[in-house]
Amino acid sequence: IYAKLMQKTAGELKTMLEKHEIDIALSYGYADNPSEIESTPLYNDHLAAIVRTTHPLAKYDKVKLDELTKYSFALPAQNIISRRRLDKILANKNLTLDVRMEMSMAMPLFHIVRTSNLITVLSTTSLKPAPYTDLKAIMIDEDDCVLQGSFHTIKGSYHKHSVKEFLRLMLENINFYKLDR
Repeated sequence: IYAKLMQKTAGELKTMLEKHEIDIALSYGYADNPSEIESTPLYNDHLAAIVRTTHPLAKYDKVKLDELTKYSFALPAQNIISRRRLDKILANKNLTLDVRMEMSMAMPLFHIVRTSNLITVLSTTSLKPAPYTDLKAIMIDEDDCVLQGSFHTIKGSYHKHSVKEFLRLMLENINFYKLDR
C-alpha cells in the first residue's frame, strides 16, 4: 500500500479528484457537489472564533457574530472553506469584520493569535488533537455554521481495497476522537 498525503484547499482537492489525479479527498463538503463526486460524511464540525486563553472572549463558550465585530482578525485566505462560509454568513447578516491579515495555513494563524489580541475563525476541530492549551475555540452561535467533514471519491470508479480500508480506519478514528457524527 502506498499513500501520499497532501495538504491542499478543498477546491484544489476537488479538481484533482475530478481529473483522477488522486483516489480520495478528505475535506469539508462541497456546496456545489458535482454529481460525479460521492461523499461519505465523517463528522460534523462548527465554525469557531479561535482566541488565546487570556483574550477577553475566552470566558465564553459561544459568541454571536455581531459581538465579534468589535475585535480585529487574522483570517484564513478567501479560498479556504471555513472563510468562505464565514464570509457568506457575514454577507447575509450585513456585517463586516476588521481583518488585519489573511493566511492560507492554520499554523501561522495560531501563532499570530497566540502572540496578539487578534482572533481567527476556523473549525473547532482545528485545535484537535494537538495540545493547544493556550488557545480556545469559541463556537460561533449562528445558523449555517456547521461544516461536514467528508471522504470524497469519484462515483462509479474502481475503489482499491486500500481506499476502503482507509475509510474504515477514518471512521474508527472519528469515534476515537469523539467527533460528532
